[in-house]
Amino acid sequence: MLIVIKILTWIASPLGILTLGALCALGLLFSRRLRWLSVTIIFLSIIQLIGFSSPLIADALMDRLENQARALAEGGKRAEKILEQKKYAAIILLGGATTPASPPRRPDPDLGSAADRIWHAARLYQQGLAPQIIVSGGRSPGLESATEIQTEAQAMRLLLLNLGVPPSAIVLEEESRTTRENAALTKKLIGNQPAALVTSAFHMPRSIKNFQKEGLVVDAFPTDFQVTPEVTPLWARMLPTAGALQRSEMAIKEYIALLVNY
Repeated sequence: MLIVIKILTWIASPLGILTLGALCALGLLFSRRLRWLSVTIIFLSIIQLIGFSSPLIADALMDRLENQARALAEGGKRAEKILEQKKYAAIILLGGATTPASPPRRPDPDLGSAADRIWHAARLYQQGLAPQIIVSGGRSPGLESATEIQTEAQAMRLLLLNLGVPPSAIVLEEESRTTRENAALTKKLIGNQPAALVTSAFHMPRSIKNFQKEGLVVDAFPTDFQVTPEVTPLWARMLPTAGALQRSEMAIKEYIALLVNY
């Protein structure tokens, strides 16, 4: 079921729409009466791809999610001020920041664009926010039995150790494959104790929703903010780029997951 959900989410992405549109148009080419529809589908598929590749549109989609994360983070700060000397039971670090090692071709974990999550969690630990970090992340769906590939939790543990976090302060949760499973399995480790949740800003609204649904008491500590329009001139933000397309796809995935409560 999980693999089906991921495939359907991909189909709803800009590249998925382009692929599906191209296949439909190819089929319609054999019908003289519907050839106009084929051309229309191809045209619309290309236009939506160009649109979602524009930094203006990508940032608009991403900014809404990141603003929600900022609001959640402010809520956590207010709670800290009310509860003086508040200390969390754990810092929960969600996966998605690395590509785990897979010897011999990739002997070490590879840092992804969301690697800020790991640095942020290490920094919060060193500031004394919590006595432990729970690293949450298993293997990708379909690769659960591939023991030669690290789990995301193992990869993040290695990087945390290199950032000065002691082994005794790192707790592995390496069975989860989704944010919902992150929450359910973390609940078994800490119960109802308050925790600090660390993930990318665009991922924080869905993460908070899933963790609260499981009954966990979490405050948001977002990182990896993607939208920085003030450092890019307007004309450059209008030109399609691969990076903007990637941001659009990440944002669309989050909106779909929020919509279907995934």
